[in-house]
Amino acid sequence: MRRCISVLIFVLGCGGSAQQKNTNTTQPKATASGLQVTSLTAPVDDRLDPEIAPQRYRIKLVIDPKKEAYSGRVDVDIKLSKATRRIWLHSENHDIQKASLTVGGKAVEGIRLGRGKPDWLAVDTPTKLPKGLATLRLEFTGVMNHKLVGMYRVKHDNRWYVYTQFEPLDARKAFPCFDEPQFKTPYEMTYVTPAGIKAFSNAPIKETKTLNNGQVERKFKATPPLPSYLVATAIGPLDIAQKPSAHLKRKDGSVLPIRILTVHGRAKDAEYALEEAGRVVAIQEEYFGINYPYAKLDLVAVPDFGAGAMENAGLITYRDRMLLFKKETATEDELRGYIGIHAHEVAHMWFGDLVTMAWWDDLWLNEAFATWYARKVSDVYRPSWKTEFRLIGGRRWVMDQDSSSASRRMREPIKSRGDIKNAFDGITYTKGAAVLDMFERYVGEVPFRDGIRVYMKRHAWGSATFDNLLDAIEETSGKSGLKDAMTTFIDQAGVPHLTVEPQECTNGQTPIKVSQKRWQPLGDQKLKSGLWHVPLCVRTIESDNKTCALMTEKEQTITLPSCGQVILPNSGAGGYLIWSMPKTGMDAITQNIGQLTEYEQVNLMANLGKLYQSGDLEPEQLVSLATELLKVKSDRIRQAALSLVGQLAELVSDADRSAWNRYRNAAVGPLLSELGWGGDMKESRERWALRRSVISIAGKQGHRPDIIKKAREIANNFLAKKPVTREIVRVALSIDAEHGDKKRFDAYVTALLNETDPSRRNPLVSAAGSFRFKGFANASFDLAQNKKLRVNERGRFIWAPATDYRTRSEAWVWLKKNLGIAQSVMARGGARYLPYFPTSACEPGIKAEIDTVFSPLIEGKDKVEGIKRHMVNAQNRVAHCIAKRKRYGEAIKRVLGPYQTP
Repeated sequence: MRRCISVLIFVLGCGGSAQQKNTNTTQPKATASGLQVTSLTAPVDDRLDPEIAPQRYRIKLVIDPKKEAYSGRVDVDIKLSKATRRIWLHSENHDIQKASLTVGGKAVEGIRLGRGKPDWLAVDTPTKLPKGLATLRLEFTGVMNHKLVGMYRVKHDNRWYVYTQFEPLDARKAFPCFDEPQFKTPYEMTYVTPAGIKAFSNAPIKETKTLNNGQVERKFKATPPLPSYLVATAIGPLDIAQKPSAHLKRKDGSVLPIRILTVHGRAKDAEYALEEAGRVVAIQEEYFGINYPYAKLDLVAVPDFGAGAMENAGLITYRDRMLLFKKETATEDELRGYIGIHAHEVAHMWFGDLVTMAWWDDLWLNEAFATWYARKVSDVYRPSWKTEFRLIGGRRWVMDQDSSSASRRMREPIKSRGDIKNAFDGITYTKGAAVLDMFERYVGEVPFRDGIRVYMKRHAWGSATFDNLLDAIEETSGKSGLKDAMTTFIDQAGVPHLTVEPQECTNGQTPIKVSQKRWQPLGDQKLKSGLWHVPLCVRTIESDNKTCALMTEKEQTITLPSCGQVILPNSGAGGYLIWSMPKTGMDAITQNIGQLTEYEQVNLMANLGKLYQSGDLEPEQLVSLATELLKVKSDRIRQAALSLVGQLAELVSDADRSAWNRYRNAAVGPLLSELGWGGDMKESRERWALRRSVISIAGKQGHRPDIIKKAREIANNFLAKKPVTREIVRVALSIDAEHGDKKRFDAYVTALLNETDPSRRNPLVSAAGSFRFKGFANASFDLAQNKKLRVNERGRFIWAPATDYRTRSEAWVWLKKNLGIAQSVMARGGARYLPYFPTSACEPGIKAEIDTVFSPLIEGKDKVEGIKRHMVNAQNRVAHCIAKRKRYGEAIKRVLGPYQTP
């Protein structure tokens, strides 16, 4: 990618008295435009000075999507709360052509520019500027990038488009600005583009005119106060899906316009998503008690996008496949996925946009809330989905991330840019959502909602913190210890492990001794201990009446006002915790599992899986329970049973692989006979999910000829663009790929590179990454570098061979030799996850190799922000796997004993 070279590249900073001195400078250098630019040392804490704050932006950008280069002008009004000679702001790879500063309507003479690496811009004045208002104007040129961040170009079907992705630190790539979330201010955007294309921004258009050179200038109305990371645009030959019936019409007579913007020719494919969009907004307006805060709602289907979606105020961007699906062919999974993501992003219009975090350490306020609340919206939208079950899988998954020596806190202090980027993870989103769910249950749904409403009204159009939110919820709930309790989950890493020991029932009461410690999986890592304030509910299995208490001590007693033969901890399955009991108690629960609710049964299996990971439950016990549960009628429970046993896969040695495959094949045999390949398209999502899992095991591990043949038939029809059952096509393609050769792989690649329909392209990407023939790793890496792939697809083919026992050795050899190539194809900082690449090998030498290969990326010219934390996590993952194999090696052989010979 071409870069401007007439100015120096710069770095981080913050204002302050020490920054007023022109220390650590070099001699000024002239740019091509004649401006003086000095190399400076950027602010050492990488923070802007809050006493030098933007008040309003007027930004004009001249953009032709067919060209990388663009030009622009930024006028920003700045409030100076102190006298200063230096104004720091952010600017990355911009060539500043002109700069001026006015105070009280008078130009400040003799201003000079300075750069601090990599993206800091300083404006210095000969004498101190007084307190008050100043206006800075910068005219500049820039070049759009190809990494799907900042302002970037996408070529789709031989047409060029421009999109933006600014969160967290990339508005500075598009234009000079004060690029921190604490600074919320109106933006007045103007775009000048060639005629014949469209431009959209956060606010509605104010004025359009054709210039003398034939270009079109569009001025947009001023936005409400926004942080820089929520500013957005979409430019190009875009089509618009819109109709009056899709707008949100409120009882007060007001109307919210809702549209979907697509690439040329695809508006019709967005009609179903458009039809459903307003229903989600209406549900959220009711919950918040505040109308959607912005003048319009545009949803943008972006053909190449690094994130899943982004909550830009009034102009939400999505991966195109999230919005482009037809009503007549859409699967329930597609609709459910769209509603969940749409609900998440719309929730941000209040939680994140209307009220914004003051700094990135409270990112969880945005993302945890939106993740938690999206599930609640989905439950109102379609109660039959029972989306609460997604919480179980999320908790089970994120507890592993939360149990490493390098685990971060939800509100992790931000010390570097790597910390900011690492904050966009499962701890922030999934653990945060689980903790909110737990405390909503503890507080009560209505007082919890009322606290959120108070918080919203109190901090509307401003910034706020965790303390502000908890103050409001404590007010409305009357629970004064809530902030202290939540803080134990927010400000320390880890999962509480509660040991529950029922005592003898006397006088109609059952004392229950509860002790807590941090849950720790097997392995050699040393985890910091902790103490949590845990909401815990307990009941007897014979009764629905539960007793709840806040466990604040290391040891504590709950008293059940009844006697019962079987005690169930975590009644209602709402806690972010792992629990265990003495063997007699555990056996009693598993033997009576049918008396639990379906939700409690699925959660119990997740809990047992965690006890297996920590060495507290033998594989035979998992297998025995799962075998019985595969006979029940609930598809959710049977799916959970398959997943429970699937955890044993990493224990399987190469010598036992055939026996493991025969065991899995035998386990799904009865289910395969029951479910088959097809069914009524109106069947539940859970039935289709179970069917796909069963068919996948039978085809990939069972090597059943009839399944392989049927998969090839469906794959051929899909490749020929003939009708197929969309609910089952992905698993059919993956089975076909599993048994395919290089020639078959090439056929998939040809289809992928020539496909423009996202509903077909994504299954082709997944299938092309599912081959396992000898030499697949190198073929996959070659494909990753193919420029015809979308940027957000290339990383898939770096990772595709990494986790399978047949291809991972070849893949690891390649990566060690070609680390630079892998980094170059990763979008959005994906290189920081590469330390996980070899971890499925479960071999002692991998830990040392992770150090050798990735340590050079911690510092220096090839530095990858945030990679060190992932190196430690990856090494802990290997140690955990090795420890499980050592602990359970003989047990897995006993499980597989009957399947050792055909």
